[in-house]
Amino acid sequence: MSLVREVSRFPLQKRFGKSDNPAGERGNCVQTCLAALLDLPVSEIPHFYDTDESSDTQHANAQKWLAERGWVKLWVPWEWLKSSWLTLPTQALVMVSGKSPRGDWSHVVVGQIADVSWKLIHDPHPSQDGLDGEPYGFWVIAALPILQTPD
Repeated sequence: MSLVREVSRFPLQKRFGKSDNPAGERGNCVQTCLAALLDLPVSEIPHFYDTDESSDTQHANAQKWLAERGWVKLWVPWEWLKSSWLTLPTQALVMVSGKSPRGDWSHVVVGQIADVSWKLIHDPHPSQDGLDGEPYGFWVIAALPILQTPD
């Protein structure tokens, strides 16, 4: 399994939340960013956040789906970068979360972390406006080694 990703293949979101949306539709920026990082079609990633369940349940459902496939999504608050205890591989891609430039709600993009700053690699929103201000934090999507046990 190759972990190298081509930005030219990253999808754009087709569903939009808040002021960009048809009535009641929830945006799928997380679903689209996961598809980009996992190199899967968006249609193969569930839209975990398109429910009326609590955010804890939505996150748990995403974690369970990822774990069943050998992946984990780890949240890193932005302030932790300033402590210098975290070093990511050069060119590593993460899902960066912050304020949407289109309104008072959150948005997720694909970015690279470098020291205590970040670089926008892909905004799944067609505007390509990125985030407004400093990120809240980011999700590291990691593949975990799985123990193979004899039958």
